[in-house]
Formats: sequence, C-alpha cells, structure tokens
Amino acid sequence: MQQGLTTIKGRPIVGVIGCIHGNEFYGKEVLARLRKLKIRKGTLVTVFANQKAHDRKQRFVKQDLNRSFPGTWEGNHEQRLAAKIMKAIRKSDFVVDLHSSSTSTPPFIILSRITKEHLRFLERIPVERVVYMHKRIASGKALIDHCKCGVSLEMGKHAKANLARDTYEIVREILANLGMTGETKGFKIKPKKLFVVRDITSYSTYSTESGNNAGLMNFVKAKEKGKSFYPLLITPRKYAYDNVHFLKAEEEPYEKLKYLIA
Repeated sequence: MQQGLTTIKGRPIVGVIGCIHGNEFYGKEVLARLRKLKIRKGTLVTVFANQKAHDRKQRFVKQDLNRSFPGTWEGNHEQRLAAKIMKAIRKSDFVVDLHSSSTSTPPFIILSRITKEHLRFLERIPVERVVYMHKRIASGKALIDHCKCGVSLEMGKHAKANLARDTYEIVREILANLGMTGETKGFKIKPKKLFVVRDITSYSTYSTESGNNAGLMNFVKAKEKGKSFYPLLITPRKYAYDNVHFLKAEEEPYEKLKYLIA
C-alpha cells in the first residue's frame, strides 16, 4: 500500500482509494494526478491500495481486497492491507473508492449504507446514477461498509479510452464542490437517478425467457419471466470469481433514498 497526503489545516478530510483491485490499472494514474492538485482547504489522503496485485496484473493476490474489510494485522496479504487502509482513512469525513469493470457501463455511485451525511455528499458528486445495495445484498466486508461516509465510484470498462482522465475530473469536481480547491465556477451537479439492488443473479441460476443472456447491457431494462429489471455490473463467466453474473436492480424515485437512512 502506498499513501499520499496533501494537507492544509482544517477539514474536510477526503480519502481517495485506487487499485483496490490490481487489474483496475487506471487508478494509479488518477492518484498520481490528484497528488499534484493544489489543495487550499482540508486534507486529501490518496491510497494506492494493492501494489502487489497491480504489479502482477492480477485482481488480487490471496483474496478479493474489497471483501476483506475491516481486515486484520495477522491475516493474509489482502487482510493486512485492509487493516492498513482502515488506519490510513480512519479520520476521513468522506471516502471515494475507485473501480472499473469488465463490461461497458456509464459511471455510477454505489452505496451500501445511507446516512444524512451520505445524502449531503451525493449532492457534491457530478454523477447521475446512484446504486444502493440493499442490506441483504451488501457483503459487509467492502471498504465503504466501514467508512464514516464512503461511496464506490464505478467508472466503466477497464480499458475504456480516457478512463483515468474522466475519473480525475470527477474527483476534482467533488473536491471543488467541497470547497477544497478554491474553484467556484463551472461545476454543475446532475439530477440523480436511483437504482436499488435487491437480488444477485449467479451463473447457476440465471436464464432468460430466450434461454441465454444475449443482449444484456448495464442499466438497460431487461425482462425475466415477465418481470422487468435493470442488470448492473454484468460479469463474463471467466471474470466472475464469486460466480455472480450480475446484480438485479429496480429504478425508484431518488427522493426515496432519504427513507433508507440508517
């Protein structure tokens, strides 16, 4: 794990985590660019999470780091990393966990818990789609499950053109909207759309009415046994380390998010 710190006295403290998964290579460039950003207020903590997996061009070394939190100092490689990351961001007011995926998708935010602070933070993030993982679905072992106010930022396919640049611009806007960079003009927050995940579809259980999954696309409405849903984080079988094919979500009015406050 590599940690960087850009600080001016005072709050907020924002943690940005890249390369939780070693095959999400763009995170390294995003963190390098953020470390050069002029911070005028608050503290920016940047964490290059899984250096060993990144160097080996693997998703993880022993186990999925994003299923290893809060970690333990006596555990395997990822479990120890999780403990180190928790220590690095323990004082953070906000945490942004950067991710990419194996299939094309528009950028979206993932939440595994909701507080009033989460709702305020969402209004500073220039991303339209918000995905809430119902408590029955969230693993409880992801980084954002253990942050005071954390979100995962899913940015699209691993090899997407300009992925690092686009991610950097979103994070820079977040920091500006928090008053950390001194930039005050030009950033507009898009109206939000809410998708609630209530089911996980594995390769052993999924079948469409047509008998195959041809044509499934992230955030494009599909139908199974007469019922409509939105597939999210569609994963080809060879990359489905946990046998999860996709998450099944329903779109709901964004205003309902406040009723999910823990």
